[in-house]
Amino acid sequence: MIEDRNADVTGLWECLVDDAYRAWLGAEDECDRILQVWFNGSDDTNEIVYLVYRAALDREEVCARELQRLWELPDADRGNLVHQAPTMGRS
Repeated sequence: MIEDRNADVTGLWECLVDDAYRAWLGAEDECDRILQVWFNGSDDTNEIVYLVYRAALDREEVCARELQRLWELPDADRGNLVHQAPTMGRS
C-alpha cells in the first residue's frame, strides 16, 4: 500500500515537473519570437515591442524558477503534493 502511494507521489511530481518544463519551454520560445520582432521592427514600434519583450522575459523567469523549485523538491516534501494536487491547476 505504501509503495502504491509512493508511486502516486512520484508520478504526480513527474507530471508537475513536466508541466513546468513545458511552460518554461513555451515562455523561452515566446521570448525568442518577440526578440526577433524587436530586432526587425521599426523605430515606431520598438518601444512597445521592448515592453512586450520585458514582460515575456519576466514570464520566462517565473517559469524557470518554478521548474527549479519543483526539481529540487526533497523527497520528504513530495508527499505534500498529494494533498495540494486537487488545488493545483495544470498549465
